[in-house]
Amino acid sequence: MSQQLIITAMGSNRVGIVKQVTELVSDCDCNIVDSRMALFGQEFVLTLLLAGTSASLDRIEHLLPTSAIRMELLTMSKRTQPRPLPPFPHRAEIILRGNDAPGILKSISDVLADAAVDIVSLRSESEQMADCTCLQMSLVVQASDEDSYQRMQKHIQAHCQTLAIDCQIHALSSVVSA
Repeated sequence: MSQQLIITAMGSNRVGIVKQVTELVSDCDCNIVDSRMALFGQEFVLTLLLAGTSASLDRIEHLLPTSAIRMELLTMSKRTQPRPLPPFPHRAEIILRGNDAPGILKSISDVLADAAVDIVSLRSESEQMADCTCLQMSLVVQASDEDSYQRMQKHIQAHCQTLAIDCQIHALSSVVSA
């Protein structure tokens, strides 16, 4: 029976670090089901969702601490269960652009939660320009029904207008539940 393990690794960015981490995963007979990687300043951050047998996950959990020291990484891991696929037929990508300010992500997540919309993925970046700090944010969201989806569209557009942030919403293909 396949089980799952989340691993997060963080350290100074350098060439070959993804290769080293993925070699360890492969050597332990684990499969990478999902992954996210980013550079924050000079730091590399990688989060992996692994699947494997109990023995393969035991092996990587045993080898990870010493391997992390050798790779000069901070790591943590946690067992998890596969996520059941709820029926979320309405999916969209929301792209926001504008001047950055403290609290924007909080206020956007408030609006989405109030509309009963789930955030599936999030990426935000701020870039210092000559006259402002510019924000670009991309969220993938999903709603279980048409009412929630329509409420989200209406409220997020209105909220972004009050924040003077450009908001684009792109419908994505529906997710079919098993």
